[in-house]
Amino acid sequence: MKHFLLLLVLALVLTACGSRKNQFVIEGSLQNLDQAQLYIYSPDGVKDGIDTIQVAHGKFSYRTACVTPGTLMLVLPNNTQQPIFAQPGKKAKVSGDVTRLKELRVTGTEENKLMNAFRERLKDEDPLREQGEAGKFIEENPQSLVAIYLIEHYYIQVKNPNYRRALQLLGMVCSKQPDNQRAKQLRQRLSYVANADTNKKLPVFYGESIDGTTITESPFVSADYAVIASFAPWSATSMDIQKRMRNLHRKFGDRVQLLSVCIDGNTTRCKQVMQRDTITWKVSCPGELIEAPLVKALDLMSIPAYIIAKKGTIIKRGFDARDFDKDSELIQ
Repeated sequence: MKHFLLLLVLALVLTACGSRKNQFVIEGSLQNLDQAQLYIYSPDGVKDGIDTIQVAHGKFSYRTACVTPGTLMLVLPNNTQQPIFAQPGKKAKVSGDVTRLKELRVTGTEENKLMNAFRERLKDEDPLREQGEAGKFIEENPQSLVAIYLIEHYYIQVKNPNYRRALQLLGMVCSKQPDNQRAKQLRQRLSYVANADTNKKLPVFYGESIDGTTITESPFVSADYAVIASFAPWSATSMDIQKRMRNLHRKFGDRVQLLSVCIDGNTTRCKQVMQRDTITWKVSCPGELIEAPLVKALDLMSIPAYIIAKKGTIIKRGFDARDFDKDSELIQ
């Protein structure tokens, strides 16, 4: 009997240890944030979908399956996104004051320490020089996940994307991380965008709308104008673009074909947003999120991102709601 109990205890211990090896834990302590709801997702496949995290008295805890190192994005109440670099079997701690977001710190892995070092480097830096400093940091640390995040944050998801510099930096990253699928996919994506972001035909694409009907490029290619944009219910800037699309719909009717792609995966939440904001045009809510073929074909992997096309030819791409106002003036 004693022998059986010993084996049982040993089995439980080994099971617990094994499960912890394939998990990643985040613990947070945030000043000036008493009660709130945060969102968390992964741009590189650490986890599927989007989870919510409840904050109580400034504290929160989150646990997720994690079998390979990768990146998680913590979405704060003001829609600021904090990168957290996950590693199987490890724990990270997020701490700081939400009124001073640039000073938030994440500890617990070498990648998070590296990100802290970069943010410290920018502490007294002129904002106009931040992109240049990011480039230097990437060149110094091309073997890191931080490098991939910085390329996206400073060279792609900005008002004036610099795709060619991003490709150059990604070349360095891929040479140091030949097995990193995220870096490979991003490089392939940028190879297309850098050479064909405007004055090229809309690509062939296929998807399913939230009401179950098929979506193809055909009506968007033949329309006078087409506007296609990604959004998520928790992203205020992406929802701003949806409101502006509604104005276009009211003004131009069927002359402008609209398509909204919800990068959330929660169809119930998406339908609630559609009803609340009177989104009556085609909406897709693919369960694969940024890995969905429709999202990849249209290069809508940022939130927000938009395309404006005229007679099937792309005339504008953007990532900022403020730019959308100016770009949409091209529609006549």
